[in-house]
Amino acid sequence: MVSNKFSPKLWVTKLDIKKELRNKPQETKENEMQQLEKLSPEMLENLAKQAAELAKVKKQEAEDKHNFRTLLSPLILNAVQAKGKYEKLLNELLDTSTELDNALNALKDALK
Repeated sequence: MVSNKFSPKLWVTKLDIKKELRNKPQETKENEMQQLEKLSPEMLENLAKQAAELAKVKKQEAEDKHNFRTLLSPLILNAVQAKGKYEKLLNELLDTSTELDNALNALKDALK
């Protein structure tokens, strides 16, 4: 709990705001239901059709996204594995190159 020495009323105000926000969604739902009850049967039927079409579109979008992810996941995995393999071989090449330089320097020193 936070203490507020300078303005204790501020704490009470915060609680009141939270209380109002909690009550609002329920009031909104009741208002929406009252508005729906005022609509004619034809308008309600049209609204239901639109909702069904929207649900169908949303389901299709979710399915497309899932299919796209299913397609991409193995490709991403292959790319990451290939990058790891490349980095490993590059490090081996650098190590071998350093080893070769050291051997050539030792040979030059021996021939002097």
